[in-house]
Amino acid sequence: MLLQQMDALAKRAAPLREHLSPEDVLADLGRYVDQVRLACALEIDAHRTDALNVGGWLADAADRAVNIVIRLAKAQLGLDDDFPFAAVALGKHGSREMGLVSDLDLVFVLACDDPAAAAAEGKTKREWAQRLGRRVIQYLSTQPPFGAGYELDSRLRPSGKKGVLVTALKHFRAYQLGEAQTWKHQALCRARVVAAPGTVRRDVEAVLWEVIAMPRDPQRLAAEVKAMRQKMLGHLAAHGPQVINLKHDAGGLVDIEFLAQYARLAFGGESTGTVAGLRGLPSNVPHAWRKSAGFLADTYLIYRGMENALRVELWRSIGHLPANPDASEWETMRRHTLIHDPDALRAKMHEVRSRFLELLGVCPDL
Repeated sequence: MLLQQMDALAKRAAPLREHLSPEDVLADLGRYVDQVRLACALEIDAHRTDALNVGGWLADAADRAVNIVIRLAKAQLGLDDDFPFAAVALGKHGSREMGLVSDLDLVFVLACDDPAAAAAEGKTKREWAQRLGRRVIQYLSTQPPFGAGYELDSRLRPSGKKGVLVTALKHFRAYQLGEAQTWKHQALCRARVVAAPGTVRRDVEAVLWEVIAMPRDPQRLAAEVKAMRQKMLGHLAAHGPQVINLKHDAGGLVDIEFLAQYARLAFGGESTGTVAGLRGLPSNVPHAWRKSAGFLADTYLIYRGMENALRVELWRSIGHLPANPDASEWETMRRHTLIHDPDALRAKMHEVRSRFLELLGVCPDL
């Protein structure tokens, strides 16, 4: 039923009919995104679905929003539909594991041989792509009624959030193959092209696959993944016993995500999703990985279910779970999730952390 509702909403939001102003299109889009979020919240509260389905529904809505605003912005700027501009989703949008408040990690790519070539009105293709990217971000990030109301994260752009908004494909490829650190390649494990003309989509996807398939030394890769994770623990984990950060603490969501990303970079595979990647490990993985994969995937879904329940019931974050079992957060967990108290959660996180350290020590010479 929810998928049918989403399709009906998308059909009303998507057209760029002549009698509709840009404000009308954006107002329809904002309502569409809000209604999908509300429908997902109701499904969560009624225990009618799991975090995997919710993440996919929210990602579908985000994909449609990105495509609608790109079409609208192209029409306003007088650009053809086949203008070689691609939007690549990273993070939970890319992996189709979004939550109710997930932001959008988007990288924009201009896929043409000569970005500096002259185009309309004396501007180069690069200049038009930058204008298009700015307008797309404006429409996605403006609050309804005249925008989609998403938060956008620009940290994963090739040159960082202070760098250029749109990257030429040849420069994106050169950077990823020659300069990018391992954590940038980890991010690409969850990358999906969500909007692009047909040939552009294929060209960008080919570069993504090329980067993921780069030869890597498994031991060095494991050391770099562990070092980045340790750095994150120092900056982002909870400090002190009174709070549990289920995302960033040792044994939390990020440990499982890092393992899935390591597995794809070290062993191969096609899945951008954390759960799908762990459940679909290729045949060449060590036995220890195959033995732990089901536990890690199931635990990831439990954690994400806790995140969704807490958002729906109390509009609170799993980044600040109290250690007091009598807190309202734990009453919500007892009614909606499989982990009912802080001790049980800590035991689960301890097991995840043990598997994290074990598996990143199992690095065969592939």
